[in-house]
Amino acid sequence: MAGRDCLAEGAVFLLAALFALIGFGFDDDEENGYTPPPRQPDSLRVVTWNVGGSGGGGRPLSEEAMPTVASTIRHLEPDLVFLQEVASREQLERLAGRIGLDEMQSRISQGDDDRLLGVLARRGRLRVSQWPGDPRTMALFYRPEGKRPLIAAALHADAFSARQRNQAIGRAVDLLDSASRPFPRILAGDLNLDLDLDKRRDLFTDNEHLDVESYNYITERLADVAVGTGSTAEPDRRLDYIFASREDFEILSAGPWKGRRAADMDHDPVVADLRYR
Repeated sequence: MAGRDCLAEGAVFLLAALFALIGFGFDDDEENGYTPPPRQPDSLRVVTWNVGGSGGGGRPLSEEAMPTVASTIRHLEPDLVFLQEVASREQLERLAGRIGLDEMQSRISQGDDDRLLGVLARRGRLRVSQWPGDPRTMALFYRPEGKRPLIAAALHADAFSARQRNQAIGRAVDLLDSASRPFPRILAGDLNLDLDLDKRRDLFTDNEHLDVESYNYITERLADVAVGTGSTAEPDRRLDYIFASREDFEILSAGPWKGRRAADMDHDPVVADLRYR
């Protein structure tokens, strides 16, 4: 068992090395919103949340919003949380302290700006690598306590360029596919893809065809667990996603949880309850 764990743990670092080389429907009514159900003991709860604000063209998580973000995550009791637009390592560590769940681990990307990726995880083994020079793409290995290990890609794709989104999404998916042996896989984050074709989207993308291609590239390999459950960001846009490998996970429940924003936050947390098959 220890040997297998070492091999699994090493996978994320193998994936990081490859960075340089790769250069279901739900019954929830969208109008009524989604409310996370009580946790089931055998489930894996995953959350992704862009916690930044809209002020000044966009800013990282504000001190004013910290209590609401902390209380929301504490209420959810997730195993794994992907955060976008965290200001600093120190801020993420304080957030983990405010949440107060047992043995909450925190990891953050490194970059020159103050809108970074953060990862929070409950008890278990967590190892994280960053795409070289890109604070908005991370790979991780996580072995939840008492559950099978998984690999994941955390992503905050470019808000203005469909081509840059396409490149970042493509390498994240390829990263997960390149694992030396099959692991359960998760891709989560703010992808800045909004594909409701019955709505006017020309104000928000410079290449809708390329955005559709990016989305299809993911869903050929992974299930969009919260499809059909509503928008995740203002104004009525679906930008935040959790994808999971169909062969490894049963989707118990998923969707954006409304009413959890504070200050000038403009995204909702997306919550998914998964069960290992």
